[in-house]
Amino acid sequence: GRITLRGKPLTGKVTFHWDEQFVGSKVNEIGKYKVNRVLVGKYKVTIDGKGVPAKFTSEDITPLTVEVKEGGNTFDFDLQ
Repeated sequence: GRITLRGKPLTGKVTFHWDEQFVGSKVNEIGKYKVNRVLVGKYKVTIDGKGVPAKFTSEDITPLTVEVKEGGNTFDFDLQ
């Protein structure tokens, strides 16, 4: 997937959370990331990086959610 902040690539970290567990990935200089070993299900997503609003960095208050389905999944986020 790809992560942008106000339309510009974001460098940092993305994390998928479920049942007090998590899996994450670094986000490269062009905003791309790849998370492996994610099971089918619903996840809260947090994103950390320079300038990221606090609401996206905390599992407790993040508005970002995804549902991973069988097969390939791509999730892009444009944070505002």
